[in-house]
Amino acid sequence: MRSAPRSIVFVINSLTAGGAERALVDLLAYLEDHLRGYTVHLVLLDVEEQLHAVPPWVQKHVLNANFNFFWSTVLLARLLRELAPAVTLSFLNRSNCANVISSKILKYPCIISERTHTTSRFGTGVSAVITRAIMRLTYPLADQVIAVSEGVRDDLMANFGVHESKIRVIYNPINTDRIC
Repeated sequence: MRSAPRSIVFVINSLTAGGAERALVDLLAYLEDHLRGYTVHLVLLDVEEQLHAVPPWVQKHVLNANFNFFWSTVLLARLLRELAPAVTLSFLNRSNCANVISSKILKYPCIISERTHTTSRFGTGVSAVITRAIMRLTYPLADQVIAVSEGVRDDLMANFGVHESKIRVIYNPINTDRIC
């Protein structure tokens, strides 16, 4: 009897314009040969205009979390219960926090990718304070954290309690075909 293919799930808020969105679809395109043998899913938390093409071999799921952290977490956990991933990789704050919470509930490994120097990006309003607190609670619980630069790594350690041993710095890729 043949076992079901293992699945890898990528999570992001949406595929609107943005660097994280482009980096994710570029990563998927690059990893096609490396991910043979896995069923690859892409979960978009919000219904928004999609400005980046998803490779045809990736199964896309669009949730309707309405930009809401609570619903992002609930809807993601429901879907991941069905998909039973071998691992997940998420991009952007809300997706990362929802991914970490879901992974702890459902007991699968998760990797989060932080693309910005978060401390300098947030303002001082109530929403920023709440987001920072949720990140401080969830980010240290991720199995691995990808930081896009040494500065982002240092910020994650100093301000969000992520242990140095969990962080890997992986710089943004450059698609040279777009430059030429």
